[in-house]
Amino acid sequence: MKRGLMVGLILALVSFVGAQTTVPGGGGGAVTITGGTTATSGCASPGPLISVGNVVTCAKLDQTDYLTADESDVTGAYVNSGLSIALESGKTYLFEANVIGTTAGSTIGLQVAFNGPTFSLFSYTSLAQLNTNQMAFPWGITYDATNALPAAGVASTQMAQRYWGIITTTAAGNFVLRFRTEVGASSVSLLAGSSLRVYQP
Repeated sequence: MKRGLMVGLILALVSFVGAQTTVPGGGGGAVTITGGTTATSGCASPGPLISVGNVVTCAKLDQTDYLTADESDVTGAYVNSGLSIALESGKTYLFEANVIGTTAGSTIGLQVAFNGPTFSLFSYTSLAQLNTNQMAFPWGITYDATNALPAAGVASTQMAQRYWGIITTTAAGNFVLRFRTEVGASSVSLLAGSSLRVYQP
Protein backbone atom coordinates (compact mmCIF):
# COMPACT_ATOMS: atom_id res chain seq x y z
CA MET A 1 0.00 0.00 0.00
CA LYS A 2 2.76 2.39 0.95
CA ARG A 3 4.68 1.53 -2.22
CA GLY A 4 1.60 2.28 -4.36
CA LEU A 5 1.13 5.61 -2.63
CA MET A 6 4.79 6.50 -3.20
CA VAL A 7 4.51 5.67 -6.92
CA GLY A 8 1.47 7.93 -7.17
CA LEU A 9 3.36 10.78 -5.53
CA ILE A 10 6.30 10.29 -7.90
CA LEU A 11 4.03 10.50 -10.95
CA ALA A 12 2.49 13.69 -9.60
CA LEU A 13 5.95 15.18 -9.09
CA VAL A 14 7.00 14.14 -12.60
CA SER A 15 4.09 16.05 -14.12
CA PHE A 16 4.99 19.17 -12.13
CA VAL A 17 8.71 19.67 -11.75
CA GLY A 18 9.75 19.86 -15.42
CA ALA A 19 12.86 18.85 -17.31
CA GLN A 20 16.22 17.63 -16.03
CA THR A 21 15.11 17.00 -12.47
CA THR A 22 15.65 14.01 -10.17
CA VAL A 23 13.00 13.01 -7.64
CA PRO A 24 12.95 10.14 -5.07
CA GLY A 25 11.96 6.70 -6.42
CA GLY A 26 9.65 4.15 -4.85
CA GLY A 27 12.39 1.55 -4.46
CA GLY A 28 14.81 3.72 -2.53
CA GLY A 29 16.48 4.85 -5.77
CA ALA A 30 15.57 7.78 -8.00
CA VAL A 31 13.57 8.65 -11.09
CA THR A 32 15.39 10.97 -13.50
CA ILE A 33 13.39 13.26 -15.79
CA THR A 34 15.77 13.57 -18.69
CA GLY A 35 14.11 16.39 -20.66
CA GLY A 36 15.08 17.86 -24.00
CA THR A 37 18.35 15.95 -24.45
CA THR A 38 16.53 12.61 -24.81
CA ALA A 39 16.13 11.39 -28.39
CA THR A 40 12.55 10.10 -28.60
CA SER A 41 10.83 9.17 -31.86
CA GLY A 42 7.52 10.91 -32.45
CA CYS A 43 8.42 13.94 -30.33
CA ALA A 44 9.25 16.75 -32.72
CA SER A 45 11.27 19.90 -32.09
CA PRO A 46 11.90 21.32 -29.51
CA GLY A 47 11.99 17.78 -28.14
CA PRO A 48 10.53 16.00 -25.13
CA LEU A 49 9.93 18.00 -22.00
CA ILE A 50 9.61 14.87 -19.87
CA SER A 51 10.74 11.34 -20.67
CA VAL A 52 10.21 8.67 -18.00
CA GLY A 53 10.19 5.07 -19.17
CA ASN A 54 7.85 4.92 -22.14
CA VAL A 55 5.92 8.05 -21.17
CA VAL A 56 6.96 11.18 -23.07
CA THR A 57 5.40 14.63 -22.93
CA CYS A 58 6.49 16.81 -25.83
CA ALA A 59 7.36 20.43 -25.22
CA LYS A 60 5.32 23.05 -27.04
CA LEU A 61 7.24 25.54 -29.16
CA ASP A 62 7.74 28.94 -27.56
CA GLN A 63 10.61 30.70 -29.31
CA THR A 64 11.61 34.34 -29.64
CA ASP A 65 14.13 35.59 -32.19
CA TYR A 66 15.82 38.98 -31.80
CA LEU A 67 17.66 41.15 -34.30
CA THR A 68 21.21 41.71 -33.14
CA ALA A 69 22.05 44.34 -35.77
CA ASP A 70 20.13 46.94 -37.80
CA GLU A 71 18.88 45.95 -41.27
CA SER A 72 17.91 48.28 -44.13
CA ASP A 73 16.01 48.22 -47.41
CA VAL A 74 16.01 50.65 -50.33
CA THR A 75 14.52 48.37 -53.01
CA GLY A 76 10.80 48.83 -52.40
CA ALA A 77 10.33 45.04 -52.55
CA TYR A 78 9.83 42.86 -49.48
CA VAL A 79 13.09 41.37 -48.20
CA ASN A 80 13.61 38.79 -45.48
CA SER A 81 14.72 40.10 -42.13
CA GLY A 82 16.92 38.12 -39.77
CA LEU A 83 13.81 37.20 -37.76
CA SER A 84 12.98 33.61 -38.69
CA ILE A 85 11.59 30.62 -36.75
CA ALA A 86 11.19 27.03 -38.01
CA LEU A 87 7.63 25.64 -38.00
CA GLU A 88 6.40 22.08 -38.39
CA SER A 89 3.64 20.81 -40.65
CA GLY A 90 0.12 20.36 -39.32
CA LYS A 91 0.50 22.57 -36.27
CA THR A 92 -1.25 25.75 -35.12
CA TYR A 93 0.92 28.57 -33.84
CA LEU A 94 0.34 32.04 -32.47
CA PHE A 95 2.85 34.75 -33.27
CA GLU A 96 3.81 38.23 -32.10
CA ALA A 97 6.27 40.72 -33.55
CA ASN A 98 7.68 43.87 -32.01
CA VAL A 99 9.30 46.08 -34.63
CA ILE A 100 11.34 49.21 -34.05
CA GLY A 101 12.28 51.10 -37.19
CA THR A 102 13.30 54.38 -38.78
CA THR A 103 12.68 55.96 -42.17
CA ALA A 104 14.59 58.48 -44.24
CA GLY A 105 11.74 61.00 -44.26
CA SER A 106 8.24 61.86 -43.09
CA THR A 107 6.57 60.67 -46.31
CA ILE A 108 8.21 57.23 -46.27
CA GLY A 109 6.66 54.21 -44.55
CA LEU A 110 8.38 51.17 -43.05
CA GLN A 111 6.16 48.29 -44.23
CA VAL A 112 6.15 44.83 -42.64
CA ALA A 113 4.77 41.48 -43.83
CA PHE A 114 5.38 37.75 -43.28
CA ASN A 115 6.25 34.68 -45.33
CA GLY A 116 6.61 31.01 -44.58
CA PRO A 117 5.28 27.51 -45.20
CA THR A 118 1.91 26.77 -46.82
CA PHE A 119 -1.07 27.10 -44.51
CA SER A 120 -4.77 26.41 -44.07
CA LEU A 121 -5.21 29.38 -41.74
CA PHE A 122 -3.25 32.62 -41.55
CA SER A 123 -4.36 35.95 -40.16
CA TYR A 124 -2.83 38.89 -38.33
CA THR A 125 -3.52 42.44 -37.24
CA SER A 126 -1.27 45.19 -35.93
CA LEU A 127 -0.68 48.69 -34.67
CA ALA A 128 1.93 50.77 -36.49
CA GLN A 129 3.10 54.16 -35.30
CA LEU A 130 3.36 56.69 -38.15
CA ASN A 131 4.44 59.79 -36.23
CA THR A 132 3.80 61.37 -32.87
CA ASN A 133 -0.01 61.39 -33.19
CA GLN A 134 -1.04 58.95 -35.95
CA MET A 135 -1.34 55.17 -36.24
CA ALA A 136 -1.90 52.68 -39.05
CA PHE A 137 -3.49 49.25 -38.67
CA PRO A 138 -1.89 46.84 -41.18
CA TRP A 139 -3.53 43.42 -41.43
CA GLY A 140 -3.27 40.35 -43.60
CA ILE A 141 -4.63 36.92 -44.48
CA THR A 142 -1.94 36.22 -47.10
CA TYR A 143 1.85 36.40 -47.18
CA ASP A 144 3.42 39.72 -48.25
CA ALA A 145 0.09 41.44 -47.61
CA THR A 146 -0.38 45.09 -48.59
CA ASN A 147 -3.43 46.08 -46.51
CA ALA A 148 -3.41 49.47 -44.74
CA LEU A 149 0.37 49.71 -44.77
CA PRO A 150 2.16 52.72 -43.25
CA ALA A 151 2.79 55.55 -45.71
CA ALA A 152 4.51 57.98 -43.37
CA GLY A 153 7.21 58.17 -40.75
CA VAL A 154 9.43 60.60 -38.91
CA ALA A 155 12.92 61.04 -40.32
CA SER A 156 15.55 59.28 -38.19
CA THR A 157 13.10 58.87 -35.31
CA GLN A 158 12.41 55.42 -33.87
CA MET A 159 8.82 54.27 -34.36
CA ALA A 160 7.16 51.11 -33.05
CA GLN A 161 4.95 48.51 -34.72
CA ARG A 162 3.27 45.55 -32.98
CA TYR A 163 1.81 42.47 -34.69
CA TRP A 164 -0.40 39.59 -33.48
CA GLY A 165 -1.49 36.59 -35.53
CA ILE A 166 -2.20 32.89 -35.99
CA ILE A 167 -1.06 30.28 -38.52
CA THR A 168 -1.98 26.63 -39.10
CA THR A 169 0.66 25.03 -41.31
CA THR A 170 0.23 22.39 -44.01
CA ALA A 171 3.98 22.04 -44.58
CA ALA A 172 7.16 22.60 -42.61
CA GLY A 173 9.31 25.68 -43.18
CA ASN A 174 10.70 28.89 -41.79
CA PHE A 175 8.29 31.63 -40.75
CA VAL A 176 9.97 34.94 -41.58
CA LEU A 177 9.25 38.59 -40.85
CA ARG A 178 9.80 40.67 -43.99
CA PHE A 179 9.99 44.43 -44.56
CA ARG A 180 10.37 47.05 -47.24
CA THR A 181 10.45 50.76 -47.87
CA GLU A 182 7.28 52.32 -49.19
CA VAL A 183 9.30 54.46 -51.61
CA GLY A 184 12.03 52.80 -53.67
CA ALA A 185 15.52 54.28 -53.23
CA SER A 186 14.47 55.84 -49.89
CA SER A 187 15.92 53.91 -47.00
CA VAL A 188 14.08 52.33 -44.07
CA SER A 189 15.72 50.42 -41.25
CA LEU A 190 14.65 47.61 -38.97
CA LEU A 191 16.54 48.17 -35.73
CA ALA A 192 18.40 45.77 -33.45
CA GLY A 193 16.15 44.59 -30.63
CA SER A 194 13.14 44.01 -32.90
CA SER A 195 11.71 40.57 -32.21
CA LEU A 196 9.51 37.74 -33.49
CA ARG A 197 7.89 35.26 -31.11
CA VAL A 198 6.10 32.06 -32.19
CA TYR A 199 4.39 29.78 -29.68
CA GLN A 200 1.81 27.02 -29.47
CA PRO A 201 -1.40 27.61 -27.56
